[in-house]
Amino acid sequence: MVRATELIATTTCGAVWDVAAPVFTARPKDRGLPSPRRTHADKATGPKNSFSTIREYQPRQRSMPNESASMLPALIPDWSDVDRATFLKEPLMFRHGLLETGAFSEEAMARLLETHPDHLTDVNINEIADDGTSRVRTGTRGGLSGDKMLDAIKAGRLWINLREAFTTDRGGSSIVSRFFAELEAHNPGLKTFHVYANLLLSGPQARVPYHADTPGVVLMHLAGRKRVWLYPNRDKFLADEAMEKVALKETTEDLPYDPAWDAEAFVADLTPGFGVTWPFNAPHRVDNLGTFNVSLSCEFMTWEARLRHGTYYTNGTLRRRFGVTPKPYLHTSPIGRVARFGASVAFKKLGINKARQAVYETEFDVGKGVTG
Repeated sequence: MVRATELIATTTCGAVWDVAAPVFTARPKDRGLPSPRRTHADKATGPKNSFSTIREYQPRQRSMPNESASMLPALIPDWSDVDRATFLKEPLMFRHGLLETGAFSEEAMARLLETHPDHLTDVNINEIADDGTSRVRTGTRGGLSGDKMLDAIKAGRLWINLREAFTTDRGGSSIVSRFFAELEAHNPGLKTFHVYANLLLSGPQARVPYHADTPGVVLMHLAGRKRVWLYPNRDKFLADEAMEKVALKETTEDLPYDPAWDAEAFVADLTPGFGVTWPFNAPHRVDNLGTFNVSLSCEFMTWEARLRHGTYYTNGTLRRRFGVTPKPYLHTSPIGRVARFGASVAFKKLGINKARQAVYETEFDVGKGVTG
């Protein structure tokens, strides 16, 4: 495994995504990013769209923006034709301009930690064993000031999620609205909805277990160093029955994990000013690399994401309520996915399924010195 000091993607052979597309695994030096590095698996052969394939980047001329159009800094300052072809088909790393907004200073973070509503604030410690099994401990801020909360986060394994931190302002001037307006402009045909952003603040030893999100995710790093492990959204990495449980809210988004899968992972080491995104439902896990970390996790839906979720929901319902063994998601035709989405809407209206997610009891108080 290559260990990188800035933003590196390393891949090995054998892992294939559910959309046939060439893999572009790192940005070249002419954009200020390290060149791709190869692992021992480069010598192996595999499908054209396996993780072991790297497509050469061809620099292109970029037109200058209209300076009179806006004085605001671009939140996506560089988005190439390669990025456009890769987005939502393969893991993709890119530069972002969020730090230039001035909204993410430590003073701003402290204010948010102190004033963000309790019902939108998650205070957790993820305990993860060597085999990947995990347990979440839930706590409270304990009345600490924002500065004291920052000190507590920096001291250990705390993982704080300020949900909807930058989406409470629904106007066009909000950072998240601006980012997604630029993202859609860079990707003709992309239409996003149900967009919201979570501000993640976590300690040097914090980790996030192997899981898959229902919406699409763009993770933009703002402080510290973290390693994101990304896995294909198919086969052994993402069992249909596991995603059906997530869709039916029978469990959290955490999934069964085998450490041996790391040999087939796409790995990105993130530093401030860089972001990473991945295909819908791609499982991933995160390790902080000995530093206090801040990231903005933007979640969004598209019609493809809704069709995926509806298919898993309907398949899970058919399997549990009617004893039917449905076709796997990847073997379902586009028309079949539309039909299953429609069925999922009907099942929800009928109230056939009841969510059975675990309710976490509060176990600790950061105000009493618990930092993990």
